[in-house]
Amino acid sequence: MQVHRKDRTYKVARITGPTHNYLSLTFHQEFCDVEPQIELIPDATLKVVKALDLGKVRDFVLEGVSRALESAGYKLSVERIEYLPADSPPESIYRLLAKVITDQAIQDRLREAQAEKELEQAIQEKIEIRDYDPEWPLRFALEQERLKGICGDSLLEIEHVGSTAVPGLSAKPIIDIAASVSSMAEADRLLELLCANGYTTSREFNATLGDRRWLMRQQDGRRTHHLHLLLCDCEDWRKKIRFRDILRRDSKAREEYAELKRRLAAELGENREAYSEAKTDFVSMILRRESKERTL
Repeated sequence: MQVHRKDRTYKVARITGPTHNYLSLTFHQEFCDVEPQIELIPDATLKVVKALDLGKVRDFVLEGVSRALESAGYKLSVERIEYLPADSPPESIYRLLAKVITDQAIQDRLREAQAEKELEQAIQEKIEIRDYDPEWPLRFALEQERLKGICGDSLLEIEHVGSTAVPGLSAKPIIDIAASVSSMAEADRLLELLCANGYTTSREFNATLGDRRWLMRQQDGRRTHHLHLLLCDCEDWRKKIRFRDILRRDSKAREEYAELKRRLAAELGENREAYSEAKTDFVSMILRRESKERTL
């Protein structure tokens, strides 16, 4: 039997020859000791041979839920029960269906709780600067192909930016990716799609960014990727590409930047916003210096 889920509601159907039983359970977000609502779903296409006893169905459903909860040592409460019998088997079949649903709901709650814990660990993760890893370009290439498969032509360009894109430069072991879009409306549309495929984001943080959007991937409580959605050929896009290319060819700038990052990580390792802000002046200085050298 396959369980289908939409938000807090789970549905399962059991079909055995002419016998067709359907059960839907909606669980409370938080545990509460309230009697659940129960009703028979009307369906003109299916003939109910014998109306089942509503009270017996409820009792068997709650018994199935209780057995699953006791086995897992978990607490959940049912908000609503909906059922549809297309034939007349014993009401006890709903005990089995309820246990199947509740087992799945428990697994989902436990997995989601672990994911929330790992996400919080990733958000609070201390800044760590590591020596350059030649695997970083490969990690970018793999994610680039994955993003193309998820977003298709909606991402106009996908570039490896940041320190992990500069051979020989020490960096946080997080792959920074810049992807260009045609509009911020398109970027906002992609947020839900990307979050359904391994990324997470903060709408509050994004609201402070203006014409760009930020997302993060994490694994086991450690950040693995940062994704920046930017307008095609906007100033931020050009700056990221220019700064990366300068560091790739200018060994002096690369050494200065590595030294700065290690010092800032030691001083501000617990504060990512302060760490990023403290690098701003250096980035601006390098861009100005390169512009000046080009005019000579």
